[in-house]
Amino acid sequence: MQPRVALSVLGSMLLAFSAVAADSVLGTLTVKGKPTPLKHVVAAVQADPDDPDAHWLVVLVSDVAVAEADRTPARLLELSTAGKLKAVRVLWKEGVDRVVAAPYHQALPQSGHLGSAHPSINLDRYDAERFEGFVKSKMLGQDWFFEAHIKAALAHAGVAEIEPALVEEEEASGSAAPKRRAKA
Repeated sequence: MQPRVALSVLGSMLLAFSAVAADSVLGTLTVKGKPTPLKHVVAAVQADPDDPDAHWLVVLVSDVAVAEADRTPARLLELSTAGKLKAVRVLWKEGVDRVVAAPYHQALPQSGHLGSAHPSINLDRYDAERFEGFVKSKMLGQDWFFEAHIKAALAHAGVAEIEPALVEEEEASGSAAPKRRAKA
């Protein structure tokens, strides 16, 4: 093989590898004291369901790769209930101090619902092409917490589907039972 051809092939391989390696996450979802490494990330900017001029940054971090068709809250809940997925979906409303997160884990009764704790987001880079930064929740006072350092290309499409929140509703017996609330 000619040296130029070999360099060209090597250069093409490196370019292909760097495109695949462009998205990365280093993080952990801890549920009831048991950590799960978060190895996959998908990030998108999506329209607000109530205001098409407003947008949400939606970041899904998970232990396994999630196909595009499986990224809806309903499908994520189905996969996590079956034990095929452990994930956190973090949503930040652009320009507003509102960050919410929903865990997806079969050991959590609140799986697929917005958590009561307020997570935080750090935007090291956030532009039309990429999100780089970290997301995390507080580590005390709940059965689950997470932290993830992320570098991801941004998709721009669709309308954000926001998970329902859990609200405590007192029953006549005095015990609290989780109940779904329709809007985030």
